[in-house]
Amino acid sequence: MKILEVLFLHPRIPGGYEAFLTQLAKEAKKRGDHLFFLFPSPPCQEMEEVLEKTGVEYRVVPGWASGKERLKQSNKALLFYLIGLFKRERFDLVDLHFCQPGCIFLIASYLKSISRKTKVVVHIHHEIREPTSLWKRYFSRIKMVSWVVDSLVVLSGKAKDVLSLRGVPPKKLVAIPNGARDATGWLSKRTRPVPLSREEKREVSILSIASLRKIKGIEYLLLAFQKVCEEVSNCCLTIVGDGPEESNLKNLSVKLGVNRKVSFAGLRKDIFHFLNEADLFVLPSLREAFSLSVLEAMSASLPIIATRVGGLPEIIADNQNGLLVPPKDITALADAIKKLALDHQLRQKMGKESRCRFLENYTLEKMVSNHLNFYHSLFKDNL
Repeated sequence: MKILEVLFLHPRIPGGYEAFLTQLAKEAKKRGDHLFFLFPSPPCQEMEEVLEKTGVEYRVVPGWASGKERLKQSNKALLFYLIGLFKRERFDLVDLHFCQPGCIFLIASYLKSISRKTKVVVHIHHEIREPTSLWKRYFSRIKMVSWVVDSLVVLSGKAKDVLSLRGVPPKKLVAIPNGARDATGWLSKRTRPVPLSREEKREVSILSIASLRKIKGIEYLLLAFQKVCEEVSNCCLTIVGDGPEESNLKNLSVKLGVNRKVSFAGLRKDIFHFLNEADLFVLPSLREAFSLSVLEAMSASLPIIATRVGGLPEIIADNQNGLLVPPKDITALADAIKKLALDHQLRQKMGKESRCRFLENYTLEKMVSNHLNFYHSLFKDNL
């Protein structure tokens, strides 16, 4: 089967999604499928090497870039590039990994006009909000997209429910949860200093990995951490990631008087070293589809504290492998952190459950297998 993956991806350093694509390329080759990738910018070096080894062709689309101010121009560049590509080559399946309904509608309509046999799939990687009015419920743009594509892939059961409310036929909806790299396997391949075990450490290390944007709720984590420090003196907070709010968040940590206990590590390749040295993981997002950083923390046997938004309640079983709190609730977040910071046995218990849930449901290999099985199922339905 010949598959075209259209990927709205701007990789700066190798990350979870790049790991998925490289694993997808390897597994597709084993199954005899031929992949073709389209990127808006060149892939990172590690990924480029894997694509060359597996024989995966890829192209960078000129003029296809992110940014709202360039959205119309960018979509036009992609559309014309694809029209030219489809004239030269035929694909059995086209998977569009972005969600700009107008552009997708035009691409899918054109594809179906030249080949009814080609399957068109849309991957939605962001959180989908519930309709706030009858107009959005019955006349949504994503409903229009569902008329011309064969299937829409989302990350969670919650996203399926929301799209059903927006008028998308349930038979066209498929939920394939994210998978993540295994921290244990990654660390075992690299030589490194052996850190103190979590039992030997005197300080409780709290970790958060997120892009530093308002939507990630890091300001609420800092406010909650101030409350935690009032009762738990032996704790520290490490924040891995960068973004437009970095300066504001650093100033807030100084204003709250916790800057000596808070470390901003920036954008890092070695996130598994941070996971290995942490005692618990916190993600205070205001909106979230299906967090890769949470899955990677689970692979490292960490208990998780997260907000009850998007697909997170499907990953985290409250009081089993972590604790769920309402978004923007500083008191609830602080209480959850204190509960785990003060109870080593509970952290161990929840961490083991995190690892078990990861291995059972969220490995990278399982995600890739689910994707390829789904691709092939679209053609079995026609037999």
